[in-house]
Amino acid sequence: MGDLASALLHGVLTPMQFLELTSLAVGALAALALVVILCKRCYRRCRRGGGTYNYERVCHELDREELDFKRALESQCDLEAGGDAQFDDAELEQIEMIEQYRSRLVAGSADDGAEDAKKDGPKAD
Repeated sequence: MGDLASALLHGVLTPMQFLELTSLAVGALAALALVVILCKRCYRRCRRGGGTYNYERVCHELDREELDFKRALESQCDLEAGGDAQFDDAELEQIEMIEQYRSRLVAGSADDGAEDAKKDGPKAD
């Protein structure tokens, strides 16, 4: 290879060097053509495969077991006539506890934000 580079610089190539240079160029072009062909095939396969799904029609009706479950939920929550869900005393107590916890968290995060602002001091623009 060193001889080939020096021959190219001086502009004098022997027939063997010319043959070596030509074979390198042909090999590089063949490799490039192979890469382009493979990329095109992959692209076509991905494009073609993306739109050919064999979907089966899905039945949107509820089966007997699902209908029974729906009826049980409706009767349990009294949602038949658009009424609101009824909670018993224990559930209402839990809801109030959660609401108080949430309000303490919100107040605590607001206090932490105010303390951080005091620590940082006034910001100069």
